[in-house]
Amino acid sequence: MLLKQKSQMLASQLGIAEVREVKNNRLTLAYPMSGTVNRQIVEKSDNLSLITDLLREHFKANLSITFEIDQNKKGPTAELETNGRSSEDMKKLVEDSPHIKKLMEKVDGEIIGVRKID
Repeated sequence: MLLKQKSQMLASQLGIAEVREVKNNRLTLAYPMSGTVNRQIVEKSDNLSLITDLLREHFKANLSITFEIDQNKKGPTAELETNGRSSEDMKKLVEDSPHIKKLMEKVDGEIIGVRKID
């Protein structure tokens, strides 16, 4: 089973890191300097267990995983994705969807971009 199927959020946190080394059944992933919070999320006990279990299941090996911060690598620059929608369109999207509206109010959020998910 893919991590994305179990936890899309966790899969996206791992997607920020890059493989640094694979040696002696140990996978080392490196986050950019801006990835400290991402690293903290994946290193939480439950998250780390899920990741490790799925790796072991997939590769049929007793793998472990470690994380580090690469002080020489800057994080990706965020680009606003609007897919041709104006800020008014995005506000209307929230207003027209009770679920999105409730979530936005609950987390005091705002839409900064819209993209199509494959």
